[in-house]
Parts: sequence; C-alpha cells; structure tokens
Amino acid sequence: MSAMLSTRRVAVSGARLRSELLFRSMLRVSNTRTQDTWTFCDASNEADVVLCGNGTPNEAVPRKSGAKQILVDLSDLDTRVSGEKLRLNEPIRITDVIALLDAASSRLAQRARPQAEPQPARAENGSFAFALALRDLFANGSPDVHGIEANDQVLYVIPASRSFFTTESADDEETVSRLLLSAQAAKTAQLKRHQIRELEQSGALPKPINALLWRAGHEGSQGRLLPGLGESDRFHLKRWPDFGKLSHTPGELRLTPYLVRAPRTLDELETIGKISRAEVCAYINACALLDLIEVKAPVSQVGSVIAKTEPVVVKEKRKVFSGVLGSIRAILGI
Repeated sequence: MSAMLSTRRVAVSGARLRSELLFRSMLRVSNTRTQDTWTFCDASNEADVVLCGNGTPNEAVPRKSGAKQILVDLSDLDTRVSGEKLRLNEPIRITDVIALLDAASSRLAQRARPQAEPQPARAENGSFAFALALRDLFANGSPDVHGIEANDQVLYVIPASRSFFTTESADDEETVSRLLLSAQAAKTAQLKRHQIRELEQSGALPKPINALLWRAGHEGSQGRLLPGLGESDRFHLKRWPDFGKLSHTPGELRLTPYLVRAPRTLDELETIGKISRAEVCAYINACALLDLIEVKAPVSQVGSVIAKTEPVVVKEKRKVFSGVLGSIRAILGI
C-alpha cells in the first residue's frame, strides 16, 4: 500500500517577479513527480518552504503552527534545513526542483515523527553498518589492507583483490557472525606496514569476498533496503548470482529469472517469490553488494513520459495508413 501524500505549501518572499514566475511554472510541471503535493500560498508565514530573494532574513521564522520553516535563498541557491545545507547548481533544472522539494518533504516528515525511536537507531548502528562498511570499502577498490572492527572482532579486507582474512587464531565463521550480529557501529581503518607484516607472519590466507558480501546483505539488512535503494524503485538483475557457491532460498530462485528479464518492484517480487518483504529486501541488498543490481525509475515516472509521447506516435501511424489507403483507392478508381 502506498503512503498517503501530504499537501505542502511554498511561498516566495523578496524575490524578483521573474524568479517567482519561473518557480511557479516549474512547480506545476514537477508536482506529479514529487513525494508530496505542493501549492503556492501568498502568506509566507503560513508556508512550509519559503523561496527568499535578496534582502530577506536568512533564518527560519516560527509559523502559526509553531514549527520552523525551510528557507531557500535564491541569491546563492543555498537551502538551509535545520542547520544542514542542500545545494542547487545553476542553471536550475526541473530535476533539481523535484530533489529540493522531496528533501524538504523528508525533513518535514522527520520533524513530525516522535523523537524517541531507540530501536531504529540501534539498527542503524548495528549489523547494517557492517554491510555498508564492506560496500564502501570495495567500491573504493584500494590495494591497501583495511580492518573492520566491531564487537571486539576484526576482519581484514583487501578491496583491490576482493578478498578477506582473519588472524590464524580466529575462526572465520565465528568472527563474521559476531560482526553481523554486533550492536555497535563498525569501524574501519587502514593498516600500517608493521601491522601488515604481523598478519603475513601469522600465516593468514586471503579468501574470496563474494560469499561474505552475500551473507552481509542477507543477515545485515534487518528488513530494510540499503541507502540509495528506494521502496518505490524498480530493480533489474544484471546477471544470475553464482548460486553454486552462494546459499539461497527457493523463493530467491523463483524470482531471479523475472528480475533478469525486466525491472520489478518490491511488491511484484513479494508476489512472484512468495516470500516476505524483509526477505525480498535481504535478497536485493545481497545482490547490490555484489554489484548485480541496476536501479530503475518508479513506474509512475516512466508512465508519465509514455503518456506524453504515445498520442504522437499513434497519430503518425494513422496518417501513414490513411495515405496508403488513399493511393490504393486512386489506382482502383474508387
């Protein structure tokens, strides 16, 4: 079930008429593609977001509801949100406006949530952090040796060779399990030369990383997608995972050919694989950590483009067919 859209208000204060008209026109175009529905209002103190021109005070002011506003400074295109900055680059494109409004929607929704949420915070710093640390290290492709530490356990990885190892005295299976189940944030650090020499002298042998990344995606997901993967996105599998070496479930085996053929949503994968949303997320995360996943735009965005182009194509086909029929009639003397 899709989330209910909220209606947000945006106002312009102290900006030139040209800037105001530009944003009004962009808002009309972008409104079908933003997370929430946005409307213009004349009273800036009633707006959620205010587009400010030169000379407008550049700090949030209380609204009638008591909440602070999000201000967008049109002079330097710098958006201030609770002390954070989200930057727009010139020339402004419609995609930039959509990203800006969606960022504002996320901040406004975050403010409306209760402040005390201990369990999600724990999950954010737990085993999910280990999967992210692995992903970031191997995306870097560094030839250096790095250590990942959590819960008094250390795993050593070499991104360039896509391998990992532990010390001779440690059990690989136990070390990985403790890292994945850790309630602490994973810490990464590049090893110094004397530390690398000590590892070499210990007789530790590097092992391929793919099985570890696969396991980290499954066990470290906790029912959530990795950052950068959206709930409304469609996912396409570049190629089959090596199921001969990677553990998998019957449900994952069922949905894999569908993922290879065409992009699929999470809802579709739940139905095809006959598995839970948490299991789907774990499988997508595991494939993403192995760089097997391509992320496609949501169906709503693709559908809007098709809807705009389809009438033109149909009209052209009709014109061609009518011309052919006219020629046949002329030859037959009809």
